Amino acid sequence: MSRTHTDAEMLLATQIAYLNVDQFTDGGYNSVGEILDMIEQRYSGRDNLAPLQRSQLETVQNIRRMMEENNLDYCGDWRIVQHCNRNTESGFYAVTIDTGYGDAILGFRGSETWDDTRQGILDWGLADVGLLNSYQTRQQRDAEEYVREFERLYGDRYSSVSTSGHSLGGNLAEHAAITAPRSFRDKLNRATNWDGPGFSDEYIRFHTANGDIRAVSDRLDHYRWSFVSSLLNPVPGSHTICIESEGEPADEAARNEKMFGLEKWRLFRHSPMNVHFYGGDVREIPYEEADLYFRTFDPLSRVIENQSGARYLPLAIPLVGPLIYAIERVNHYASVVRVTISTIQDFADDFAGYFEEEFTRLAQDLRRRYMQSKVSGTYEVDTVAVRACAQELDHAGSQLRQIQEEVKRIASALPYDSVSGNYYRLKLYAIAASVESEAKKAGKCAGAGRTAAQLFESAENGVVGRFS
Repeated sequence: MSRTHTDAEMLLATQIAYLNVDQFTDGGYNSVGEILDMIEQRYSGRDNLAPLQRSQLETVQNIRRMMEENNLDYCGDWRIVQHCNRNTESGFYAVTIDTGYGDAILGFRGSETWDDTRQGILDWGLADVGLLNSYQTRQQRDAEEYVREFERLYGDRYSSVSTSGHSLGGNLAEHAAITAPRSFRDKLNRATNWDGPGFSDEYIRFHTANGDIRAVSDRLDHYRWSFVSSLLNPVPGSHTICIESEGEPADEAARNEKMFGLEKWRLFRHSPMNVHFYGGDVREIPYEEADLYFRTFDPLSRVIENQSGARYLPLAIPLVGPLIYAIERVNHYASVVRVTISTIQDFADDFAGYFEEEFTRLAQDLRRRYMQSKVSGTYEVDTVAVRACAQELDHAGSQLRQIQEEVKRIASALPYDSVSGNYYRLKLYAIAASVESEAKKAGKCAGAGRTAAQLFESAENGVVGRFS
């Protein structure tokens, strides 16, 4: 089945799901453009907006920006035909968007702002953390009911349907497609999870055994670009890829800004506004180029989740922040060590080349002056440069030994019960051994330089003695 909607249209639908459309229905549903206008008229120019009102205005601005940047102005004519608001009960919110020509997108709202404490508990607590367990979350149950209600009321009106959501909403979009009635599945065009978490091992086993996943897996897209989407397991057989998004900022101040001791730009990569589109579609990138936090937690999350003790994983949530911090620090120090060693090694290589050139030049100059001394009776030898080279090599060797000790100290401080800690420890000890080898080479070169200087001086004294 060819795709009815582009990636940009699907992501736009997830943002429309963040609009509180029920406040602007007046007994009937409006077009997306009309709802955007009404929200702006109500909230623009006011300085005393509540956090959730400010969030609504920012959502409108994001939608308009997305439409402008991706030539989606026509999406203002899309119409809202159904919605479900259980925000105060379970945190669930969804809208059905009529995109024309018998097509519809069901957009599912993701985790919302922490400004509302109750909403934070419902979304980030019961819904997000609930995904770690084998039981079905309340929002997943609401998503199933929403699809059944859509099929009952509007099923005959549409020949093609899709589901889409960002973050927690992405998990709900896939779940809604997997558990939908057969009549809905038969006309399902695609279900897109935008950087949302996957599913527990128990969930995957159950819905694989009953055939739910096999029935729709070829139409599931899981687009990932931040650490949030690395959590839990992707659906087997789904189109799961890393996509291009806004990366490390060019501005040094923004690049170094911290939040809770972590790189702020990495924490905020999860935003849908960071996604890049090319002709309306995303661009896949290699796994190796994905975000550091994503590549760290992707295998770790699955190893932890797929163990028998995964039911106790919610108890470890308070440790996630310190774990991210530790990973970032180890990565930072490892990078510093690699850069330092590389710099010193480059310096040693350059210095060795310089030493060799000076040694050859001095030898040639000595031979020339010695030949001249046979006629003129004069002879001159300067061994200062050779001794200076030897002294610099001694200094470089001392620095290398200090780096070796620092690398060993960092390695010994890593936790022995951590997979990533043991991995980095082995890497660091290998680096320390390499540094030690380079320090010994520098010492040998320094000794050879001093010996050469001494031999030249002895030869000089012998020559001078013959002409004195």
